[in-house]
Amino acid sequence: MGRCLAVLTMLHTALFFVATNDVSPAGAASPCVRGMNVFVIGDSLTVSTVKVGRLSSRLCDAGFQSTLLPENGLATWRATEMLRDAVRRGGVGPVVVAALGTNDAKFAVSSDLFSRQIDAFVAAARGRTVLWVNLRTRVFASDSARLNRVLASKARSNQRIVVLDWASNLFSSALVSDGIHLTPRASVARAKFMTEKVTAWSETEP
Repeated sequence: MGRCLAVLTMLHTALFFVATNDVSPAGAASPCVRGMNVFVIGDSLTVSTVKVGRLSSRLCDAGFQSTLLPENGLATWRATEMLRDAVRRGGVGPVVVAALGTNDAKFAVSSDLFSRQIDAFVAAARGRTVLWVNLRTRVFASDSARLNRVLASKARSNQRIVVLDWASNLFSSALVSDGIHLTPRASVARAKFMTEKVTAWSETEP
């Protein structure tokens, strides 16, 4: 029985990646032609937020253009390189949404290293506000909580960082059997959550 459950879990995870891995890591521009551009970069949770949760359409409906860079397995150091390249090409608006850290928690990145990676990412944003979605997992729960504390500390000392508290959202615990990835309902909820937070931030800007 235990062996069957293990096989089913592996199959479910494989199907998740087959279903979501066709989102281009090179970035997809929003069909919206008006509104502030929101640059979103994140890992496999963002892949499902984009594909299942229809993040681009939700941002468009809220009056925003968007550039989306979701990539399975994306760690913060690699996302920093991608952001730096996008800024150099001129493809980044005034706000960056970072949904990063899950893969750093997976490999138990030290608090000091994660702190420095956050600094590097914010530096790559070149003065733009960074809305950073925090973490919630079951399998890396202690490391996720630890990195959340690092992120919260950074936000207290740097006004360019705003933490989006997904970890406190009711749907953040709605995970599939691997304890990491979101159920379809949670992916929709996360897309709504991110859109609402971007909207709230934009209303505070001059």
